[in-house]
Amino acid sequence: LPLPTAPGHAGFFTAPVYNDWTITDDYWNQQTSLNNDQAVANLDGTYTLVVSVADPAVANWISTGGLNQGIISMRFQDLDPESSDTPGVQSVVVKLEDLDEHLPAGTVYVTAAERAAQLATRKAGFDKRWAPYPQL
Repeated sequence: LPLPTAPGHAGFFTAPVYNDWTITDDYWNQQTSLNNDQAVANLDGTYTLVVSVADPAVANWISTGGLNQGIISMRFQDLDPESSDTPGVQSVVVKLEDLDEHLPAGTVYVTAAERAAQLATRKAGFDKRWAPYPQL
């Protein structure tokens, strides 16, 4: 599921995946969300996020965390009230083997080692943020 996202003049966006009760189980160890600091922008300043169970080796992959059903939520913050450039999101469902045909030129792919480093950075950030409340 590629999610072309145009943040407009939003200073921050995040795209998490939740179950039907708006809970993400293991966000510490799985990339079940991305924000504009973690995601890689397209050449035109938009973002294409890919939501799937399997890792497609796209830098902007959001794992479903094993869910076959759930909610994708987009949150935009720090909007400029004077701007007419509002955020926008589109989505399209494609087969994983057809994904490359739907991604923009310049899409960044990652190796297994780069993905492991991306996940390690994510986990370190959560560990620091929640240090008083260790997660298992």
